[in-house]
Formats: sequence, structure tokens, C-alpha cells
Amino acid sequence: MEARLTAMEQQREVACRAFPLTLKGLARVWFGSLTPRSIDSFGELACLFLTQFMASRRRRGPKASLFTIKQGEDESLKAYLSRFNKERMTMDDQNEKITMAALLGGVWPRS
Repeated sequence: MEARLTAMEQQREVACRAFPLTLKGLARVWFGSLTPRSIDSFGELACLFLTQFMASRRRRGPKASLFTIKQGEDESLKAYLSRFNKERMTMDDQNEKITMAALLGGVWPRS
């Protein structure tokens, strides 16, 4: 029985280490923003991931809607980037060039 528990623990450790290798795009960015050693188990990691990407999942808007996001005249660049990224996370299959064009096109000229 003890050998079986040890094997299960090793499988979970491998799953935790392999998990980031399966990520791309925003999921990889999200994972990279986690504080090192802040997660104690694969179950906790899975729960955090699902909470971040599935719980508030809504119908995806067209990629072109990113071009409607503009920095407000009195809005800090940091606040704009945060708002832009929130909206960007609702998009599927993002094209990096389109995303960058939309991001840069929305920056207030005096930022």
C-alpha cells in the first residue's frame, strides 16, 4: 500500500512539472505570473487554472473588438494594459500581430 501511495505522489509531481509544458499564449503568461512554490498540489493547480480560464468563460468576441479598446486620456498605461489584457483573455485563437497592433493602436499618444 505504501508503495502505491509513493507512486501516486510521484505521478502528481510529474503532472505538476509537465503542466506548464502544455500551455501556450495567455495560459502560459498566467502560469508565469504565479508566485513560485505557492501551490502545494496538482489538484490546487488544476483548480486555480479552471477558476482562471473556465469559471467566467463567456461567448468569445471577434478579434477585431480588441481594436475598440482605447486608453482613456486620464488612464494610466498600467490600468490600460490591465483592461486590455482582461479583454484579450476572452478571445480564442489570438494572432500575436493583430493583438500587438490593437494594443499599440489603443495607447494614448502622450503615454
